Amino acid sequence: MDSSGTLPDLVTLAPAPAFADLQGLSTDLIHLWQVVGATTDEQQAAAEAVVAAACQAAAASLEAWKARRESLQKECQELEESIKQQVPKLVEGHFLQDLAKALGCPLQQQAAALRQLSQEVCQAVAVQERLKQGLAAACAALGMDLDVEGLSPEQLAAEVRRREQQLREEYLAALRALGLNPEDFPEGDLGAMAQRLIELQAQLRQLRQQALAHAQGARAIWSELKRSPELPRDAEAQDLADGPPAAVTAAVASKVLASLRAWEAQREVAAEEAERLHGLIRGHWAQPEAFLEQHGGIHEADLKACSQKLQQLREECRRAEAPLRRGLQQLYHKTGCDLELLESCYQEVEQATGAKQRLKLLEKETQRMEEYLESLRVILGQREELKALVVAGECFERAAQAGAGRWVGSSKHFLEEEKFRKRFIRQYPDLRDKLILSIEQWEGTHQKPFKHQGIALGDRLRDLRDHGVALASAKGDLSIMAVLLEALAMHKEKVPKSAAKGDRAGKLPHLPSPPSKGGMGRSSSDATMPKRSSSPTRKLKKQQSAASLTRLPPI
Repeated sequence: MDSSGTLPDLVTLAPAPAFADLQGLSTDLIHLWQVVGATTDEQQAAAEAVVAAACQAAAASLEAWKARRESLQKECQELEESIKQQVPKLVEGHFLQDLAKALGCPLQQQAAALRQLSQEVCQAVAVQERLKQGLAAACAALGMDLDVEGLSPEQLAAEVRRREQQLREEYLAALRALGLNPEDFPEGDLGAMAQRLIELQAQLRQLRQQALAHAQGARAIWSELKRSPELPRDAEAQDLADGPPAAVTAAVASKVLASLRAWEAQREVAAEEAERLHGLIRGHWAQPEAFLEQHGGIHEADLKACSQKLQQLREECRRAEAPLRRGLQQLYHKTGCDLELLESCYQEVEQATGAKQRLKLLEKETQRMEEYLESLRVILGQREELKALVVAGECFERAAQAGAGRWVGSSKHFLEEEKFRKRFIRQYPDLRDKLILSIEQWEGTHQKPFKHQGIALGDRLRDLRDHGVALASAKGDLSIMAVLLEALAMHKEKVPKSAAKGDRAGKLPHLPSPPSKGGMGRSSSDATMPKRSSSPTRKLKKQQSAASLTRLPPI
């Protein structure tokens, strides 16, 4: 086969499998030519057709590679321009060297290298921009105007380091001023720390405004009350109100707020006291408007004036209430009630809101005591009868013991004493038992114990009766009367002393006549009866009276 039937040498550049296929096809084609007996023209035509097809495929491949070359060139140019534009923003270094190295490579490797370099440059530029933004924020937080765009990369890096230290100091100072723990607030990068500092400074300004308002409020209150600041508590509030300092910390603001709260509490107390006094003055005075207009404030002078005026009005009320009060005292005295209850009633009257209420309380208590006295008519009457009997016995004893010549001369007075004693012994048990019965009936009706002058009179009388104390020990000796007076709480009441003079004249005290079966009085006693020693001159008389005394009824 001649040379016209061989394939181009370019085919040998193809991969081994493709070249083997092409070589096999060429061998098969030549073999077919020989078997068929193709002419030279036919072989030439077939070879030209194969070559034409190969040329067409080669041309198409050539166009494709041209387009790819142009695309790679364009991409590389764009990447190169972008890198060159970004590199001046960065610190001078390896980026320019990497660019020159990439440009010396074939287009395909060049494009890949430029892509990688472009990413690195963009990342470096982003970091640089963040530094600028952080520095700008830091300068704003520090109150400085700095043209960060005009700084070179080296200047920017140095400025960032310097401002970062300054910003960190102010950041920590702001945290401490607000009473915050710096460990709870991590610093972060320069921009984040600057933004946080701006927020902290805003909080400090707000804290300062609030503290100033609180200080002025506290000063307004102590001025309204016409008082002076209470030092050292109000020292910060006074300083802040007089001239606000450049900085206010959380501790200062807290103390100022505490001062305000304390003065607000005092003002509230003063206002409540003023309202109370004004209400009481209106209740006790028909026309208080002129006085309250002059003394209607809440400061100490007005409160003192109102308090004095109220005291004056109450004194006038007490003078007007004197008849009612005297009547109440008489009722308490008659009924034997505890005077502490009367004092409690008077205290309630003093707490009344007005003159009418005071009068109403006194009238109500008077009515209650009158009703109580009425319920005790029988008991008190019987007690008075028993008291009169015991007092007469006491007078008799004093009269008998007062006679210096008792055992000299006529013995007529002994007969009179014996007669008096026997009559007393007959009347006393009857009066006592009737009084006990009346007390028991009253207690059953009212479901409470009856007390007279703080003593359970019924219990005292029953105790004297049940223990069987003798009326006397000998010879008409009625010393038991003093014990009865004390036991029945009558020793504190007025006992007439005229009987002693009458006895010296040879007269015995009058003994009350036996009581009717109607009203009875009441009394009580826990006292025991002392024994009186007999003088030698009375020994004989006691022996003569001993037999009759053994049959005396118990008290």
